[in-house]
Amino acid sequence: MVVLVGSLGVYANVNNPAIADGGATPEIPVTNTSGPAEIELARHLKSSGAVMYGAYWCSHCYDQKMMFGKEAAKQFTYVECSPEGPGTAQVSTCQAKGIQGYPTWEINGEMVSGALPLNELADRTGYTGSREFKN
Repeated sequence: MVVLVGSLGVYANVNNPAIADGGATPEIPVTNTSGPAEIELARHLKSSGAVMYGAYWCSHCYDQKMMFGKEAAKQFTYVECSPEGPGTAQVSTCQAKGIQGYPTWEINGEMVSGALPLNELADRTGYTGSREFKN
């Protein structure tokens, strides 16, 4: 009986490479499409040095990315804080920055917690482009 249970434990995840290899948990895909204003704002955030710290399992982080849409969400700097997250998690960076909740935005050296409306992100970073956000 012990051998049977032990064998099941060893081979249970053999057909699930992510689990069998200790791989990362998949991120929930962003499904909204981005408009030109969201993409322009996301590029501005990146060029201004703004950073979003989050975790793949965080519903507020997902909401923030949905505000941008899938194309724009790939444009700004995002740091994954969960060690199980997809991609390369930067847990030590998040700890060094004192991140206590998700999402947290770092804008001009200031830490701002919560999913922020796109207009607020634009205001905080001096964005002067179009604000005809579709999401």
